[in-house]
Amino acid sequence: MSISNQKISEARLQYELVQWLQLNKILAIHCPNGEERNIKVAMKLTAMGVRAGVPDLMIPLPDGKILWIELKLAKGKLSKPQVKMIELLESLNHQVLVVYADSLLEAKEILIPELSKTFLLVSL
Repeated sequence: MSISNQKISEARLQYELVQWLQLNKILAIHCPNGEERNIKVAMKLTAMGVRAGVPDLMIPLPDGKILWIELKLAKGKLSKPQVKMIELLESLNHQVLVVYADSLLEAKEILIPELSKTFLLVSL
């Protein structure tokens, strides 16, 4: 797990969060919309449905809904495409949590109240 006084990257925080979700038998799906790509690959992926601003994680819920999680470091900021996508998802009655955190502990403090409504958490 991350050390509290050590600077953590958003990617590392997401990795640690997914590991914790897996310990709790919670399926978390990531759509790799980011990263640098050449234009040909970017065009192909866009044609296949990749969209800017999709939240970092999708968690299917037992009631057939999806909980979307956008993970940001505490000083992070949503991009315009992320704001638009979150607004679109919420207009479709989806739940989106934007989690601002600099450690797994901070992220869990935000997520545990929401996740414990649906899942029995074994690892806090």
